[in-house]
Amino acid sequence: MNISINTWLDWARGSLWLTPATMTLLAVLLAYASTEIDQRYGSLVIEAFPWVQTTSQAARSSLSALAGALITVSGVVVSITVVSLSVTASQFGSRLLRTVLRDRVTQLTLGGLLASSLYCLLVLSAVREDEAIYVPHLSVALALVLASFNLGMLIYFTHNIGSKIQAPVIIHTAAEDLGSAVARLFPEKLGEPAEKEETEQLKQDLGGPRDLPSFRVETVQQGYIQAIDAPSLFEMAKDQRLVVRLGYRPGDFMVKGRTLAEVWQDQEGEACDHKELADQIQGAFILSISRTPVQDVEYAFNELVEIALRALSPGINDSFTAITCIDWITANLRKVAEGKSPTPYRREDDNGSVRLIAQPFDFVGLVASALDPIRRCSTTNLLVSLHLLKALGTIGESVSSEEQADALRIRAEIVAETFLGPDTAVFDQQQVIQEHKRATAVLARKFPDLQIRSFET
Repeated sequence: MNISINTWLDWARGSLWLTPATMTLLAVLLAYASTEIDQRYGSLVIEAFPWVQTTSQAARSSLSALAGALITVSGVVVSITVVSLSVTASQFGSRLLRTVLRDRVTQLTLGGLLASSLYCLLVLSAVREDEAIYVPHLSVALALVLASFNLGMLIYFTHNIGSKIQAPVIIHTAAEDLGSAVARLFPEKLGEPAEKEETEQLKQDLGGPRDLPSFRVETVQQGYIQAIDAPSLFEMAKDQRLVVRLGYRPGDFMVKGRTLAEVWQDQEGEACDHKELADQIQGAFILSISRTPVQDVEYAFNELVEIALRALSPGINDSFTAITCIDWITANLRKVAEGKSPTPYRREDDNGSVRLIAQPFDFVGLVASALDPIRRCSTTNLLVSLHLLKALGTIGESVSSEEQADALRIRAEIVAETFLGPDTAVFDQQQVIQEHKRATAVLARKFPDLQIRSFET
């Protein structure tokens, strides 16, 4: 799917007004269709469903009451939603508001109430009590059905909103976004699995060992990169026989005037228009004022990290919420370790020439961004630190290279060192040492040459 469409769909999911607006438009169409059916086939409808027949006065009273009640309840739903947003922002951070805004039950409940209210008003305008009395019986009956449906939605909405602002549910929702991002392992399609060292091959593809690029493309905008249209960049480089090295990746903040990309021209390639090429490269970057997990897997980890850091703050001191975040981070870091991280290079299928050089995320960098902030904020929290050591051992079961294992070993040693000072009880020190041994034993079995430090009380 086109990355622009993906980005738009992600925005649409988090829009609180889009679904209600769409449902309101559908209500207009439904009101028009139902009144038309009443005008053309009203007598047949009454014969088939005699229970829908009513008087003009009863129809006007019912529709007026329903329209007013539904509007009033819509205000209540908005108020409850605002309160839940406030609670989420204060306890978990403003970036987690998207988990509440993306909730389908909230969007559908608000949309159903507003759409049904508008439907009642439109049908009410079709009821006539002058010389030619006219009552759209089917439309009035449908209004009652919609009101009953909205009553059920309101009950479910109340239950749902109470569940959605609970810490485990918000953490799970953020973890689902993270799982989707990890499954794609961004930047999407900017590299293929690395099988060997490619530096020398890259120099040959560039037409020789040239260090300086043919020209550079500078940034003309500022903002966070939400996504990069990699396929269009690759096809452009392939058609014009270029090698493009990107200076940014999703999640980075673009600063105006810095190098966005470096471009090499093949020796046998045709001369290209630098300005037109720069416009094409700049157009492949989708910017916004905030980061999203569309192609930014690090941001998806950071959502869980932020919840954990707030839980570990002195004002809250909620160790178990932090542990829940560590568990979900652990599960997704295992997926990263089990997968094959992309190389920065993307080649042509026919001759293997490098055409695009990106900056993909790697396991070591994600471990640093996901676990180091929590480790630094839990230096006096034995419960969380023991769980971190356990998590490092769990992740270590899935690592596939000594570099990955060494990143986990270093962090296990730092956690252990923190609690081996004179201010820590001997019993607590023994617990830390035992958990450190379990975590590093997993790494030692897979990589015997790894230098594992031994601790004693």
